Amino acid sequence: MVSVENSICYAKALAEHKIPFEMHIYPFCRHDIYTADNLTVGEIDDKTNYVSVWINRLKKWLNSTLVS
Repeated sequence: MVSVENSICYAKALAEHKIPFEMHIYPFCRHDIYTADNLTVGEIDDKTNYVSVWINRLKKWLNSTLVS
């Protein structure tokens, strides 16, 4: 697993250089469920349910940065 501190340092560097970013830190989850859907995880449970929105959040953010 990657330490959350690495992500925080990366976000800080982006902010210092005025590069737009969005960051979501989840309290627990396996590193390999990045799409967290029925195909990648199987049954979605309480620990993976909140991650299942990640792909839609990414698409929305990417679209907003491409328009800007």
